[in-house]
Amino acid sequence: ITKEYNNINIAVPDYLSTTPTLILKGENSNYINQDDESNYQKRFSDYRIITIKNSAHWIHADNPKDFFGFI
Repeated sequence: ITKEYNNINIAVPDYLSTTPTLILKGENSNYINQDDESNYQKRFSDYRIITIKNSAHWIHADNPKDFFGFI
């Protein structure tokens, strides 16, 4: 982390991943917004977004039953 700390604000390069990707977001969180979802379309050819009900940003703590149901 220390070695790359100065690169933290560098933009992520445009790259299309073909790896199946699952994105979990909390129903009551605004951490993932509409712009982020558009960005996922550009970066992942095979992705799925699941909203975990009754949770905010820390879905694993707010709703562990549903969170761990996806693992």
